[in-house]
Amino acid sequence: MNLVDFLRKVTVLSVFALAVIACSKDQTPTTTPTQQTGGLQASPSGVVVSQGQTQNVTITGGVNPYVIATPPNASLATAQFVNANLDTAILSITGAVTTATGSTSVRVRDSSTPTQREVTIAITKQP
Repeated sequence: MNLVDFLRKVTVLSVFALAVIACSKDQTPTTTPTQQTGGLQASPSGVVVSQGQTQNVTITGGVNPYVIATPPNASLATAQFVNANLDTAILSITGAVTTATGSTSVRVRDSSTPTQREVTIAITKQP
């Protein structure tokens, strides 16, 4: 092997190594915001509702059934599960039929043992 062949191989290997390093860097994808606590996730982590309007939040990553640990302020919104017994549950949040506006939240708990996990979903009520 002559010097030119050697330098070509070194160059090719160097380019290959740089490509592998560049591809392995952590790049955060842009997704719907989620809130995670010990594996339990809510997506999206917050909703905006107005009178009578319903927004759905997907709850995943925990052990079903899921329960509402702390309900939202009833003068602003209500929350109920559509299917709390599935691995992927849907929490429906509906704006109260009042003129009240403001912020509240709902806290969801899973059935993990020995320690249950919780996630909080922010709610903003508009007129």
